[in-house]
Amino acid sequence: MSAPERCPGCGASFVDTLPNDGAPWTLQPPLPVLDGFLPEEPFQWLPWDWSRVRERSEREMFPHQVTGSQYLLENWGGALFMGMRTGKSLTLVDAIIRGGIFPHLIICPVSVMATWENELLQEGLLPHEIHLIHEGGRGSQLTRPGVLVAVVNFEMVKKCHALRIRDGLGAALEIPRWAGVSVDESYRIANPEAQITREILRTKRPAGQFRAILSGAPASESGLNLAPQFMFLDGEFFGRASLMEYTRDYCRQDPRTRRWVPTRHGHLQEIKDLVNRRAYCLQMTDLGLGVEKVHQVWQVDPNKAQEEALQWCKLANTYPVIKDGKKITRLMSPLVRSTFLAKAAAGLHPLTGEVISTGKAHLLLSWLQDHPEESALVLSRFTAPIKATRKLLERAGIRVEVITGETPKKDREAIRRTFQDGTVRVVIGQVRTVKMGLDFSRSNYLFYLSNSYSQDDRTQSEERGNHTQKTGILQIIDIVTRDSNERKLVALLTSKKKLSQSYIRETMNRWAAELSSQEEPSKA
Repeated sequence: MSAPERCPGCGASFVDTLPNDGAPWTLQPPLPVLDGFLPEEPFQWLPWDWSRVRERSEREMFPHQVTGSQYLLENWGGALFMGMRTGKSLTLVDAIIRGGIFPHLIICPVSVMATWENELLQEGLLPHEIHLIHEGGRGSQLTRPGVLVAVVNFEMVKKCHALRIRDGLGAALEIPRWAGVSVDESYRIANPEAQITREILRTKRPAGQFRAILSGAPASESGLNLAPQFMFLDGEFFGRASLMEYTRDYCRQDPRTRRWVPTRHGHLQEIKDLVNRRAYCLQMTDLGLGVEKVHQVWQVDPNKAQEEALQWCKLANTYPVIKDGKKITRLMSPLVRSTFLAKAAAGLHPLTGEVISTGKAHLLLSWLQDHPEESALVLSRFTAPIKATRKLLERAGIRVEVITGETPKKDREAIRRTFQDGTVRVVIGQVRTVKMGLDFSRSNYLFYLSNSYSQDDRTQSEERGNHTQKTGILQIIDIVTRDSNERKLVALLTSKKKLSQSYIRETMNRWAAELSSQEEPSKA
C-alpha cells in the first residue's frame, strides 16, 4: 500500500525536506496513523480498537484547549508554549486520542509522570495501555503488546545516551520507531551540549511522524536555546539543520562576554515571527482565568541559637569540614556563605543541618488553630524543617502529609488526592519536588517556610494553588526570619516574573533598541 503525501484528515504534509540541500528525508516512509490506517514498519505495530478509544474521549475542554489540539492536528505536531495551569497536557492528550497517534512516546521530567498517567486515564485509555518507564526499568518493556502511550523521564533518556548498546535499551527508545514523540518541559533540551539534547536530536524527524514540544515559555532569550527545540520539532531552525550552521550564519561572538549575539537587527523580528507562526502561545492571564494572587510576608524573631548562627555566617572567613576522618578548614566562598545563611534562616544549624529553631512552625500552627476550617499547602527548601513541622502539627491533632524527594513517586499522586478531597488538611512539600505536575488548588493559602534561589522553582510552585476553574484570591505567605537575607530574597523572587510573552515582547524590544543604538553611531 503506498503511503499518502498528506494526512487524509487534516491535509498536513508528511514529506519534509532538509532546508540546506533540498534533499527529502528518506529515513522513514511517510506513514500517518489515522482511522483504519495502522502503522507499519519502522513504527511499532500495536493493534487497538480505534472506535472504542475515540468513544471514551468525551472530556469537556476549554475553547483554548480545543484550539490548541486542532492546531497540533492541522500541523501534525507543533510547539505548545502555554503557561502553567492552562492545560498543556490535556491539549496534547486530546490531539493524540483524536488523531489516533499511537504508539506514542512522551518524554518528561520524572515529577510529572504521574500527571501524564492521570490525564491519559481520564481521557479514556486503560491502565494496561499506558506504560511508565522509571529509572531502573528495562527498555525492552517499551515494546510489550498493548501499550498505546509510553511515558519516559529525562534521566532514562540520559541513560540511553550512555548505555545505548546494552540490553537493547537504546533500540527500545529509538525515536524513529514511534508514530508520535512529544517532549514536555522542552526547555530541558534548550542546552545543545546536554546529553539529553544530543540523544533526542540524534535522529532527524521521519516523514509522517508526529512531534510536539511543550513548555510554559519559549525557554530563553536566545535563538541558540530555541534552536534545539525547533530542530527536534521540525528538523531545522531558520533553514539550518544544525546549531553550527545557525550560529555561523546568524550570530557572532561578543569578544568581551564570549556570548553569541544576533548579527543584525532584522533577525530579531524573524525570531518573533517564527515563534508566532510555529507555536501556540498562551498564558492564563490572557484568558482571564485563575485566581488573583495576594502576597504577604510574616516575620518571626530568631532565638538565641539562630542569632548566633546568622552572625557566624555573616562574619566567618573559614569553616570546618571533616575529610577522611580529619578536621580541616576551608575558605568561605560566596556560594557556601549564601547556603549557610539560607540554612540558618530556615532554622537549621549551618554546619550540622540540625533544627535549632521552630519559630516558623509555631507561627503556622497558631494560624491553623485560629482558622480551623482552612487547609494549606506549605513549602520548604530543606527537608529537616518539613519533618519538624509535621511532628509539631500532628501533636496538635492536625492531619498532615509530607512530600519530599524521598517520597515514592507512586505515593505523591495519592497524597494529592487526599488533600483535594479534604481528608488531609495540610500538605508540607519540598519546593523542587512538588513544583510541577501536582494540583493542590483546593486550598486558598500557600505558605513558604524557605525558598530556593531558583526563579523557576518559585514561579512553578506558586501555580500549585492555581487552576483554570478556580476563582477568587490565593494568599501566598512567606514566613521569614527577621535580620536574615530571606526578606530580600523573597522580594527578588516575586518581582522577576517572566511569562512567555516576555520573550516575544520585552526581550525583542530590548534587543532591537540595543542594536539600533549600536548601528546609529556607525551610520553617523
